Amino acid sequence: MISSDNHLGYKDKHPIIGEDSYNAFEEVLRTAKEQKVDFVILGGDLFMDATPSINCLYKTTNLLSKYIYGSG
Repeated sequence: MISSDNHLGYKDKHPIIGEDSYNAFEEVLRTAKEQKVDFVILGGDLFMDATPSINCLYKTTNLLSKYIYGSG
């Protein structure tokens, strides 16, 4: 599976769309797990900023831990 230009952290302080980039990334990871893909290629920009905030890194690592680690 290929996912590109996720831009995690895009407008993450915005009250309405702040979670959109994380929700979309979670959808990619969930779909990859459901479809039992062999690997996910993340092309383009994973993060919106060159130095993502601690909150952004925390959310990203939580998503990766939820869908990548463990059996299956």
